[in-house]
Amino acid sequence: MTTMRKKIACFCLRMVPLVPLAAVACGRTDLLSHNTVTGSTPWGVGTGGPHASGGSSPSLTLNSGGGGTSQVGGSAGSGGSGGATATGGAGGTSATGGSAGKGGVGGGLMNGGAGGAVTSGAGGAIAKGALHFDGVDDVVTLPADPGGANEDSFSSELWFRTTALTGMLFEVYTPGGGADRSTYLKDGTVCFYVYTPNYSELCTSNKTWNDGRWHHAAGTLGLDGQHLYLDGQLVATAATVTRSAFQDDMQFQLGKGHIGPWGPIVFFSGDVDEVRLWKVQRTEKEIAANLRSSIFPIIPDLQGYWRLDESGTANTAADDTSSAHRGILSGFSFTPSPWISPGAF
Repeated sequence: MTTMRKKIACFCLRMVPLVPLAAVACGRTDLLSHNTVTGSTPWGVGTGGPHASGGSSPSLTLNSGGGGTSQVGGSAGSGGSGGATATGGAGGTSATGGSAGKGGVGGGLMNGGAGGAVTSGAGGAIAKGALHFDGVDDVVTLPADPGGANEDSFSSELWFRTTALTGMLFEVYTPGGGADRSTYLKDGTVCFYVYTPNYSELCTSNKTWNDGRWHHAAGTLGLDGQHLYLDGQLVATAATVTRSAFQDDMQFQLGKGHIGPWGPIVFFSGDVDEVRLWKVQRTEKEIAANLRSSIFPIIPDLQGYWRLDESGTANTAADDTSSAHRGILSGFSFTPSPWISPGAF
């Protein structure tokens, strides 16, 4: 706590006081305490420090301070509350991995007057990025919860951008060999493969998904069948494939894997962003609802969420879920950094 002196300007208005006289008396200097408030003026405009909340206006029609700026991995402060008829402060701006602050709440008139408008400040923006794969030896290993790769109910989602015809995006695998529930490009198409054990490979009819633009791919498996979605739209389905026969699912990985049944191992050349793994079969409506925005990481059945918003020489990728399964980068060169910005959205 930082305690600072604040000089209250003398108005000496003869009217019913808006705040207790003990707090606002002509010519009096009061003590005003607030978490790391800096840059204060006689008008009561405080600015929150790192991880702090904005200052609150002490009287009359004064505006509140803005929320603090978050450091990497931290959470931005919330905007302060406005004084009488004031507007709430703006939320802080979050750095990589942090959370944007909430806007402050506007004040209201006192002494029987009409209530002031309650106006929330705008939340801060979260820095966004993505991870670039060189197509030679780059791979990210994603640890799995025990039973996380459910054979009866499973969904994977990610964004990708590439000009390569063929490359592995995501697969469930075992270090001893074998893979399943894979999403990859093959000759410009996007495919979702499930080991049944009769091999079910769904691919798009369109062969132009390597156009150098960002696209969202999702593969789902469950009682509703095997489905492949591109940019939120259902593009291929196998209604009779409702479960996987691959039971050696010990890990997940990005950027490397088998292209189809008995296919060669191919690395991915391009960019990947916003990887989400689910223990349930997601519907088309659910996928389309939030594919272009970040999601709250504490959601039932979300088993892994890698935003891929790191930077510099970071050699792990944070999992925002409570499981905290950090992805391990292997083969990457950091000159220049493979962490790029902006990302898919």
